[in-house]
Amino acid sequence: MVIRVWTEREHETGFRARLRFGTPLLAEPSVVHATDPEQVLDAVRNWLSSLPGASVPDKDENTP
Repeated sequence: MVIRVWTEREHETGFRARLRFGTPLLAEPSVVHATDPEQVLDAVRNWLSSLPGASVPDKDENTP
């Protein structure tokens, strides 16, 4: 997984991210765009849970 994060002043939140990742079953990498840090964290959790043998805990509301 490769995560690129940048800011754009002309947008309301300014936060931007692009995540490129692959899974063992996909030949081509997938791309996810995010406008919020929480979207990045959700995408990483989903990717980790798709890996063979992965055990990813559910999101804890107290964890940043």
